[in-house]
Amino acid sequence: VWGDGHKSHFHLIWLRDHDYVDVNATNQRATDTASIPLNIMASEVKLTHGGRQLEVTWDVAVQGVRSSCFSTEWLRRHCYLHEQRVRRSLSPPIHQWGSELVSLLPELSVPYQEVMTDDAALLRVLRLVH
Repeated sequence: VWGDGHKSHFHLIWLRDHDYVDVNATNQRATDTASIPLNIMASEVKLTHGGRQLEVTWDVAVQGVRSSCFSTEWLRRHCYLHEQRVRRSLSPPIHQWGSELVSLLPELSVPYQEVMTDDAALLRVLRLVH
């Protein structure tokens, strides 16, 4: 429970999978998600650094890692409930396609060969999908 009364719940396997202690130079996690036991448990959970960090000690080491630390700020940003609320509030309104889409097709297409050979055409495609 946060200071503002908001409640968060995190699955332990999700926390272990999102432990970035083993991130490599390319910013990819080194832990194989499949190596994390589905029933992983925390043997100890505590707040450290004046309540700004959550430290979890796992009941088993996964690829040599026995404990994980998470910033409470990061946890709040990644709260399942909060994330869902934000996702819903940022979702664009649903717009169903109709016959008017046909008139837009010339604007929304760039010939394949142009994209493969012309940087300006590639830039047009990238702007269209953004």
